[in-house]
Amino acid sequence: MIDLRLWEVLVAFDQEGTLQKAADFLHISQPAISQSLRRLENELGVPLCIRSHRNRVVLNETGQQAAKEARALLEKAQQLEDQIRTMQTIQIGTCAPLPEWQLEKTIRSQFGSKAHFVLKDDPVKLLEDLKTGQDFLVIISEPVDDPDLYCHYLTTETLDLAVPQNHPLAAKEKIMLEDLAGQNLLLYKRIGYWNRLVQEKLPNTHFLSIDNRPTFTSAAILGAFPYFTSRAVVDTNPTVVIRPLEGMQMDFYLVCLKDNLQAHRLIQKICQNKDDEERFDFFKVDQSPEE
Repeated sequence: MIDLRLWEVLVAFDQEGTLQKAADFLHISQPAISQSLRRLENELGVPLCIRSHRNRVVLNETGQQAAKEARALLEKAQQLEDQIRTMQTIQIGTCAPLPEWQLEKTIRSQFGSKAHFVLKDDPVKLLEDLKTGQDFLVIISEPVDDPDLYCHYLTTETLDLAVPQNHPLAAKEKIMLEDLAGQNLLLYKRIGYWNRLVQEKLPNTHFLSIDNRPTFTSAAILGAFPYFTSRAVVDTNPTVVIRPLEGMQMDFYLVCLKDNLQAHRLIQKICQNKDDEERFDFFKVDQSPEE
């Protein structure tokens, strides 16, 4: 089968009209153009060019027709490449929901519907999936020092406590972790690594864990138990008061393979723009009660 690069040379020569212009168009030397045309003629077994004694080269009738068909062939090949690329799913692993909410518009504008986020609560698993190529990039809670990885700080999330208005904790201006010992708290389970972290920091707190979002929202509105809420989230629950909670912060870092130039550039673009709220869309997320 004839190398597609030979057809590219033929099409460029037909399009540009001279060997030198074709060479400039393809960013190769003029002798390389001449050699490619002769190789193509040899492989086809038919002449495509008329060569004069003054080293002038033009396509003959067969060459002109071949260039027309080659152009259609190259267009088909490009369409095939584009089609195959669109089949690829761009998976982004994240340790918590907030980065997904804040980055979704940026990621969608880059990759469209083929991009999706996967919430994972195991930081080790996130890095494993990145290194095996399952994830395009990942969002983790600690920086990594690995020569094969590129890591950049993204943002910090702070949790407060949404407290029912008639609850004893509502009288406090600020809530300490020890204040939650023995308390009953609602906990939405689909919060990734936050789920592990709050239970590690609050071993003596009793959690009513709910993994269904509508059920959690209904329980929160009933106002029987406090629950965590992110400062990045607009909590519209009218039955609670929001109290600052000491010691509940999580940093987020974007990580990709160092040799993945596309992911590397995307991370740099995101982080360069993150202080510009209008361009980066780092806004408070209008969600019903979360975390």
